[in-house]
Formats: sequence, C-alpha cells, structure tokens
Amino acid sequence: MSNSLDFRAPPPSPVGPGRRSTVANDDILTDFLHQTLIVPDLVLPDRVFPRQNPNIQSLPKLDFEKLNYSEDFKLEDVIEVIAQTGCFELVNHGISSNLLWDVKECGKGVFRLEDEKKQVVLRSNERLYGFVEVNGDDKDVSEEFVWCRDESLRSEMEGFWTNYTNFSEKVENLMSKIENISESLLKLFLDPSTPKSRFQDDSTADKETMGSMCYLYKHSKNTDNLSNDDEYVYEFHVYSKKGWVSFSPDRHALVVTIADQLQVNSQHLCYLL
Repeated sequence: MSNSLDFRAPPPSPVGPGRRSTVANDDILTDFLHQTLIVPDLVLPDRVFPRQNPNIQSLPKLDFEKLNYSEDFKLEDVIEVIAQTGCFELVNHGISSNLLWDVKECGKGVFRLEDEKKQVVLRSNERLYGFVEVNGDDKDVSEEFVWCRDESLRSEMEGFWTNYTNFSEKVENLMSKIENISESLLKLFLDPSTPKSRFQDDSTADKETMGSMCYLYKHSKNTDNLSNDDEYVYEFHVYSKKGWVSFSPDRHALVVTIADQLQVNSQHLCYLL
C-alpha cells in the first residue's frame, strides 16, 4: 500500500485580453469618474466678516427731550443718517444713572454663583433665558446672562439665590422705562399712513410668549476691582449687514439698533422698532 500524496496546484490566474473593453457606455463611465474626482470650488460670501466703515466715527444723536418740541428737528434728515449706520445714540432719555448702577451692582451677584448652579439655568434652544455657555479662552473673563419675565426663571433662580427677587425687580424697573422709550420712538418714526395691524399682531404674540429680554455681560475676571471710570465703554462696536461701525458713545447714552425687518425705505423714511 503506497502513501502517495496528492498535490493539487492552484488554478492559473486569469490573464486579461490585450484589447480594449467593448462596453458601449465606456466614454460615459470615464466622464463620470473624471467629474466625481474633481474637488468642487468652495464659494464663500463676498464678505465673511463685515468691513469697518472708516467714514463713521460717531453715531447720530437724538435728544429724547427735544424730539417733539424742537423747531429745528427735521425727522427726514435724521432718519436718512440713521439708515446708513443702522443705529443711533439716544441722550437725555430720562433713565437715571442710579438705576443703571443698581442693576449693575445687583447683577454682579448673578455671575458670582457657582458653576454647578449656573448649569441648572443654562440657556438652550428650548430655554431662551439663563446663562449662556462660553467656551475657550473667553470663559474666565466673559459671561452672559439673559433675564426675562418668565416665571420659570424666577422660580429656578430663587431656589439658589436669595437676592434674585431684589435683582429682578430692579431689572423690571429698567426694562419698563426702556419699553416706554421704545414706544415713543416707534410713534415718532412710524409713518401714520403705514398699516399697523401686522405689527400689532406680531408685538402681541411676542409679549404673550416671552416679552422683553435683558442681556447682562461680564467682561472682566474681577469686576469688584473696577472703578466707575474703568467701567465706561470708550469704544463701542456694532456689527450688522451694513458693515462694522466703531465709535465712542456718550457716557449715559442709549445705543439703539434698528431691526432688519423694519428697515423699509418708503418715501425716504426708515421705520424703526
């Protein structure tokens, strides 16, 4: 009996023919592969970041006390200038510096809360109020808190900050004064012939949902060591579709910006909100 081993060699490798493929759509396939391998051109907006307008060094100023009483006041000329910048300064608005100081001083307590408590009232897509999460290098020197009249915010903040009621009352007082000023400006700038039904519907809907909101910013790591002069904003920047405007506002002025949806030119007038 022989123990011969049966060796089986692998099958020969297929050798392609030396002629071109006869696929009917060969040209179409080649063109498709050529197109898919091309990296598409990245089309960016004309201006990724707004350019600074060097011609604007200061904003138009409106004296709130003289708007309805000055004979030299020409509404059309003022609106034309405001439409170019997208914002203006309002002086003699009647809001006392003491009220602004009280809101600022009480607001310091908001940013002194522990990080764990801030996380409880963190702003999100579903929650329009609370602390705005800041990441990166600005986390230690910049913070933001959004206040509104929502009862959920009040109940949550009062749960771990006993002075929130006092703070909220001061902000409420400030916001009420700003709202009264805004209504006066709206009556002044809005053309009487303009239909107001749609504006009234939108305004009523907003008030029913959230109402006015107040943004508080902290731009220093240690706000307790700042004096009154240090806290003054020597340079202010406004970024919008109209460009980048840099200016130094008056010490007690209100900087009013114009909403895009109401920048409608009609007979050279610009409607404000």
